[in-house]
Amino acid sequence: MDTWFKNEPLYHDAKQTMKYEFRKKREEGVLSKAHAEDHVLAVSNFGAATASALMKGTGRESDAGHAAFLASLAGLMHDIRREATEKSPHGPEGAKFVLELSWEDGHTGYLWKSLGPDGFDAVYRAIANHEYPFKTITTIFGDPLETEGKPLMPSVVSHSLKTGDAALEASGYRVIERRSFFVGKERFKKDLKDILKYPDESHLAFLGETMIRLYKKNPIDAYPEWLKPFAEEWHAIQYLFYSGLLRYTGMDEKQAAEYMHRIGFTKFDQELVDKISQERHLDGNYFPEDKYPVLSSEIKKLRELPEEEKDDLAESAYRTVRFIAEAESPEEAIGKYQKEGMGDLEYANEFMEGIIAYRSGSEEFLDDFERKIEESVRALKGV
Repeated sequence: MDTWFKNEPLYHDAKQTMKYEFRKKREEGVLSKAHAEDHVLAVSNFGAATASALMKGTGRESDAGHAAFLASLAGLMHDIRREATEKSPHGPEGAKFVLELSWEDGHTGYLWKSLGPDGFDAVYRAIANHEYPFKTITTIFGDPLETEGKPLMPSVVSHSLKTGDAALEASGYRVIERRSFFVGKERFKKDLKDILKYPDESHLAFLGETMIRLYKKNPIDAYPEWLKPFAEEWHAIQYLFYSGLLRYTGMDEKQAAEYMHRIGFTKFDQELVDKISQERHLDGNYFPEDKYPVLSSEIKKLRELPEEEKDDLAESAYRTVRFIAEAESPEEAIGKYQKEGMGDLEYANEFMEGIIAYRSGSEEFLDDFERKIEESVRALKGV
C-alpha cells in the first residue's frame, strides 16, 4: 500500500490531536486502555489498507490513494471521545468533535476544509456510525462493491473503518495480546478477583473469555463476503491458541465449559455450556468445508499436529498469556520479548512475532493484508 498520505499535514495534525486528547484522558484517569494510541494507530493503518484494496479490487485504482487517506483519518479520530466508562455512544460525539475542528479559523480548520465537502463527509459519517455492525453500515451506505447509486466514498471509508476497528482488532494475533492483558490482568481488579487467582490462573481467564467469544456469537457470519476469507484465516489463530490452552489444562471443550460455569465465570451460563457441548468446534465437524474452507482446513491441520508439536503449543499458549499478563503493559511485554525472547518454544515466538508485526503495521504485513482483500473482492466481482 502506498502510504504517501502519512506525509500530509492533515494526517500529522490529526495524529497529534489524538495524542493530545488521549494524554488528557490518561491524566484524568478516564482513558480506555483497550482503545488507546496503539489501537487507533492500528485501526488507521488497516482501515487505509482496506480502503485501498476495495478500490483496486473494483477497478477504481485511481481512487485508491484518496480512499486510503480518508480511512486513515477516520481511524485516527474514531475513538477521540471514547472513555473507559461509556455513558453514551462515542461515535456521534467523535464526529461532532471533528466537525468542530473543521470550523476553526486557524491552521487545523484550514487543513480539514482542504478535504472538500465530500471527503470530509465520508470521514465524519464513518466516525459517527462506526459502532454499528457491518450489516447496518451496509444498509446506511450501500455495499462498497455495488453502491447502487449511492456515493461510493462514504461506503468504502465506513466499511474500511469498521474492518480495522472490529474485524482486525478482535481477531488473530492482536486478540492474543489484548485478551492476555485486559482479561488476564486488568479484569482481575474487577469481576474476576473472587473467581480466579492472578497471575497463576490468568490463562484460565483467557480461556473462559475465548469460549464466550467463539461460541456466543460467530463474528465470521456477521462480516461482508469480501472479508470472510481473511476473517477465517485470523479466526483460525484464535482456535490454535484456544486448543493450546485446553491441552495445557487437560480439559476438553465440554469439561472446560462445565468448569467455567461451576466457578461462576462472568456471563458463562448453562445455555452456553450446552451450546459448547453440542457444537465442539475443535472436533472438526462444525465448520463445513464448502462454507468455511479456510477455517475448516486449519482446524483439520490442528487436529493432525504431532504430539510433540501439540505439547509446544500448549506450553506456548500458557507462557504467552503469563508473559503479557505479568507485565505492566503490553508494550513492556513486547520490549522484554525483544530483549530476551521466549526460549525454544516455537509457537510462543510465533505468537509474539505476530503481535509485533500487527502492532507495528509493517509494510510487509499491510501489503499482505491489502493483497488478500483485493483478491477476495476481485473474485466476487469477477474482475
